[in-house]
Amino acid sequence: MAARVWRLLTLTWAVIIAVLTLLPGDRLPPTPHWELLSFDTASHAAVFLALALPLGKWWRAEKRRRSFWAPVGWAIAYGALIEVLQTVMPFGRHGEWSDLLSDGLGALAGAGLAAIRSPRGMLLFFFLLFSAGNMQAQSFSDRAADTAQAGAYHYRALSDIGPLCDGYHAGRGYGYGDGARKAAKLLARRLNELGLEPLGDSVGSYYQHFTLPVNTFLAHPQSLGPSLSLDINETAQSGPEIDVPVIGYGFILAPDCPTTSLHYKKVVSFDTTLFTLLPDSAAVWSRLRCQRLKGKVIVMRAEDERKLPLLPHKARIRLAMAAAVLVREPTKLTASIATSQAHQPRAHLLESVWNPHTTSVSLVTTTHFTPAYPAMNLLARRRGTAHSDTVLFVTAHYDHLGQQGPVVTFPGANDNASGTAMLLDLADALRDLRHDVIFCLFSAEEAGLLGSTFSATHPPVPLGRIRFLLNLDLMGHGDQGLGVVNATLHPARFRLLDSLNTALGPARLPALKKRGRAANSDHFPFSERGVPAFFTYSLGGPGFYHDVQDKPAALNLRAAWPVRVLLEAFVRAVDQK
Repeated sequence: MAARVWRLLTLTWAVIIAVLTLLPGDRLPPTPHWELLSFDTASHAAVFLALALPLGKWWRAEKRRRSFWAPVGWAIAYGALIEVLQTVMPFGRHGEWSDLLSDGLGALAGAGLAAIRSPRGMLLFFFLLFSAGNMQAQSFSDRAADTAQAGAYHYRALSDIGPLCDGYHAGRGYGYGDGARKAAKLLARRLNELGLEPLGDSVGSYYQHFTLPVNTFLAHPQSLGPSLSLDINETAQSGPEIDVPVIGYGFILAPDCPTTSLHYKKVVSFDTTLFTLLPDSAAVWSRLRCQRLKGKVIVMRAEDERKLPLLPHKARIRLAMAAAVLVREPTKLTASIATSQAHQPRAHLLESVWNPHTTSVSLVTTTHFTPAYPAMNLLARRRGTAHSDTVLFVTAHYDHLGQQGPVVTFPGANDNASGTAMLLDLADALRDLRHDVIFCLFSAEEAGLLGSTFSATHPPVPLGRIRFLLNLDLMGHGDQGLGVVNATLHPARFRLLDSLNTALGPARLPALKKRGRAANSDHFPFSERGVPAFFTYSLGGPGFYHDVQDKPAALNLRAAWPVRVLLEAFVRAVDQK
């Protein structure tokens, strides 16, 4: 009688599993997301525990054998069959052979439970199950605490990133909108709220003033914004309709673009055969001088523009006779800042909005070159508990690209409102260090590291007293780890960082990318003058960089929390060594 009952339960449960296996993927109910382990892993183990338990009881009742492994083997074989069926059947399911591990653990637990006969053994089994569950619950509680801290950091960082990226601060650029100076005033208030000591160039001020040459767009609000229009040959078979280029999304202007008002200028394609004639400069000039370029717009691919320096100087002067240059970008528009102004207008256009039947181009923009734009860094200090001759530096740049016209703003959420927000969060947390910590927020990084270069040549303390400098840039993600520039120059410090990351356990970053010397952020002017420094940047995210898509909503600040934890631990460790 008992054997029939266990047999019925086993077969019923096996049929239920088979039915669920044949259920189409789009009919499956949503599964919850667990931080500690996946729902699929737990469910597979539970399903095969429920299969192996009656199977073991049936085996013992009917076969009168006490084999422990036979029910386990049958259950795992059935699980393998399920994975094969999910792989071959066209229902939107797929087999995961790693699930067999979960199936096997569940089968072992079920067979073990079926083998227990004595009340003492049953009590021992449930005691072990309770102990494992309690350990799992404790681990889950720890992970839940980490999740709560990540959420808290998300909101703290966003409270700083949001205002820096809003319309009032105009992309934290120069000239029109005066966004960089507005952001500096906002950040000075934040440094004061954190109780940091001012270290500016005047008593009681956080500001370190300097000037920079910069080319800006739309010098006054009454000017027209940039516009680009393509005149299509209506007699041509133009194919599908092409969208009208929109500033910021379909095209952007080169950073050194001058004021321009070109209407219906004839288009000519760049002659790529010039590169095939190199290094014969005479042949290049012979081919180019026959082409009439004056008053026309040259259209070229981005890859050809990058190769223009290969042409002889005389040929480049000839190309400069054209009224403008239109560069076709394959996938992405990347803006920047220029510290000079060219005489020839240049615009970058996405291939997706370019029409090969274009016969003429109109380009209108207003720019203004400022030879000495007033900018400022912000310098602040948190006093240490010991009197030491050396100090720690934590740095980030707060400026970005500003605007190209009154409508298009480059928000710069990841680059580098995120690093600015992380610096402010660290400034709040690092209150009990032995050494003084100087926090530097640089301007004009986007114009060529000009703010940090000025600070490195006019430091608030002698450079020889800087124990270590940690530069934060692009700190809006972290799901793929952390990049470390200068890691190969300071291997002992990198080993320390790596060991601290390992000590974080499950919360550690998935990778630390070791890099060498690079002039790509504000650490460089200090590093080149002998200051030991790391430039750290988060890895992951959608890759928005120097474009209009770099918005706060695109950040993953919860993934940036482990980066923030690791860097605080690193600063504390360097402080103690």
